[in-house]
Amino acid sequence: MDSRRQRARWRFAACSGAFDLVSDKMKKRCCFLIAGIVFLLIAGCGRDDSLAGKIPKPVTEENLEYYVDISGSSSLCVRSAVYPYDEQLIFVAAYFNCGKEFVETRILSEKERTAFWEEVNAVHMKEQMDDDHREGAQKESGGLSVGGVYYPVERIDFAALGIPVKKAHDVEYPLEEEVGGCVLEGILELQDTVQWKERPIFIGTNAFVRSVREQMEDRLGKEIEAMELDGLSDQDLTIKVRTEGGDSYQATVTYMCYVAEIEKE
Repeated sequence: MDSRRQRARWRFAACSGAFDLVSDKMKKRCCFLIAGIVFLLIAGCGRDDSLAGKIPKPVTEENLEYYVDISGSSSLCVRSAVYPYDEQLIFVAAYFNCGKEFVETRILSEKERTAFWEEVNAVHMKEQMDDDHREGAQKESGGLSVGGVYYPVERIDFAALGIPVKKAHDVEYPLEEEVGGCVLEGILELQDTVQWKERPIFIGTNAFVRSVREQMEDRLGKEIEAMELDGLSDQDLTIKVRTEGGDSYQATVTYMCYVAEIEKE
């Protein structure tokens, strides 16, 4: 009986020893794992992330997609942008006041171009605030898209660059009867394009068509009777135009409503 008990004690001791051995191995593995995690955390804290997320410089026509500026609220605001097109810099401003819209667009002068490039290469990144996304909240923000990456940045003072931008409440908006004066056939097809949907600033269809029509009428000195979407490309679209006298033209227009070229057919 004593021998059985002795053998039982030996077996128990052997099992306990094996268990302790496994436990020690597990403990060592856990210690190594914890040590590794701590090392990675320390290494991560010591790593220099100062270059992460920096705007690639210099910003040029080769890598700039656009600079955008937004000022105001959901009911009263000004959305403006500068973007390269055909070796030029195009300025566009979309004014909105309680459902009424007005758009102006033009090529920047050489002096304005020089001032813009200097400023855009000196601008710093800025952390976005969550409050900017609240419904109806006042928003003042700048954004820069370079090399396919969007960077929240400090706002560029357009007035200091000699680029006038109106206040939204100071704009003379078109009357309701003037808004639908000319229709662009194929506008639904245009609205379905990626280029239209991904524009840096929102421009309503009525404001887009009205701006395009007015630009063409100013250049041609004739009233436009009909406009029809004729083709789409990555950078621009073409519109067939018929004037009051029956003449036909083809206009090349950017997706942010700048009329780049008009040719008679």
